[in-house]
Amino acid sequence: MICHSLGCHAVNELLSLGYQLPDSIKEIRFYQADVETIFPDQRIINYHSPYDPVLIAANLANLRNVNAGMFGDPNHDNNIKLDPNPVRSLTGNVLINAHLDSVNSIKITKQK
Repeated sequence: MICHSLGCHAVNELLSLGYQLPDSIKEIRFYQADVETIFPDQRIINYHSPYDPVLIAANLANLRNVNAGMFGDPNHDNNIKLDPNPVRSLTGNVLINAHLDSVNSIKITKQK
C-alpha cells in the first residue's frame, strides 16, 4: 500500500481509531507523510525529506514544528530519508522539485 502526504494522514488516523487493514497488506509506504507521529505498525515504512515545500507550508499553517514526513518519527523504526535529485540540487531548485522527486522515487514491486 502506498500513501502520499495527506493520504498518509488519512491512513494514520484510521489506524489510530482502531480500523484494521487486511492481512494481505504486507507493507505500507508513507511518502512525505503529513503527520506528527506515525501509528506503531511495523508494516509502515516512512520515507521523508526536509526539503518538501508543501510540508513546510503545512507546518506553518498548522503551527507545528514536528512532521514525520520532513524529519522522520524518532519513535518509529522504519524511517528512510529521501534526498532530492542531485542535478536539481546543483541548479538551486531544491525546494521546488523535492516534492516531485519524492513521488518519482516510488517503485512498485510485485509481492512474492
